[in-house]
Formats: sequence, structure tokens, C-alpha cells
Amino acid sequence: LGTELGMLISIGLSILLVIKHTSEPNISILGNIPNTDKYKDISLYSQATTMPGVLIIRIEEAIYFANIGQIKLLFSHFERLKLMESKENKNDSDGDDNNRKRTGSLLGCPLNAIIIDAKNIPEIDASATKVLKEMIIDWKKRKIQVYFVKLRDEIKERLIRSGIIDILGSDHFCSNTKEVVNIIRGDNIVSWSTYRDIDL
Repeated sequence: LGTELGMLISIGLSILLVIKHTSEPNISILGNIPNTDKYKDISLYSQATTMPGVLIIRIEEAIYFANIGQIKLLFSHFERLKLMESKENKNDSDGDDNNRKRTGSLLGCPLNAIIIDAKNIPEIDASATKVLKEMIIDWKKRKIQVYFVKLRDEIKERLIRSGIIDILGSDHFCSNTKEVVNIIRGDNIVSWSTYRDIDL
């Protein structure tokens, strides 16, 4: 019994360590590399610039019950951070020009749209889908547009069944970030939604 109990405790601790590690989500804010269609992590590419009023996020892992809470908090943090930086940029007429440019370029105005790059999300479980749906409903109530790009087919199926696609509309699921940016800017009124690629 002692050996079995020891093994159970060891397995339990291992599971807790895995959950702790994976509950700290890897999320990046993306910006456009000038004169290209590429969007890169702004913390790694100093030349990457963001679009005023638009938050472009890349999630690098599966979304499930253990990390969806942290992901929700991070989105709230990013939104608050951007609003604070926007206000600081307006109030600061002196100081280093480069720092002020980076601060202002993060948002420059209240949040109008969120683009989620889902290329590196292998799966999303039912618990996370429910919370994500609640987040999307809240954003929609606040007039914040939400777009997904590069979704895998199996995740599209879950979002269809959950009703998320009905809430947003199929034109909010696109093949690449540049397409969405064009739509937001009004440069491209036609969205080639990836929703049509799914046949349930």
C-alpha cells in the first residue's frame, strides 16, 4: 500500500507540475514589418508597427481549462496597457521621440478590433470554448470587432458547434492577417472567409 500511495502521490505531483507549466500561456502582440505582409512579435522586432485601435494577438499553444483564465486576464491586461499608453502618449509632449513613437503606435486610440492569429493553436477544449464565447460576447457588446485567422479545421468545427461563428459572422474567419487589416481599413470589402472550407 505504501508503494502504491507513493506512486499515486508522484503521479499527482507530476500532473500538477504539467498543469502549472501549461497554465502560463505563451501569447505575443504582433506588428507589421514595414513594406511587407508579415506580422511579427513586437517584443522581438523593433521595426514592427501596430495599427491604431487594433490588437493583433498570436496564441502559441492549445487553449484548455487550465490556461483559459490566464489568457482572459492577459487580454484584459493588453487592453488596459494600450489605453494607458495611449493616454501617456497624448499627455507627453517632451522626451525621447523613439520611445514616444513606440508607445503611441501600440494603440493610439480606444480598442476597435482584435485579430487572433490561431495558426499555432492545435486544439481548444469545451471549457475554454465556453469562456472564449463569453469573452467574444463581451467584446461585441463593447463594439469591439473580433477576427480569427489561420484556424485549423478541427477548431473551426468546435467554434461552429458552440455558436461562436454565428455570433461573429463567417466573414470574421479569414486566411491571413493582412486580409483582415485590409477589411478594417476599408481597403477590401470582400472577405474570403475560411468558414466555407468546413463541411459539417
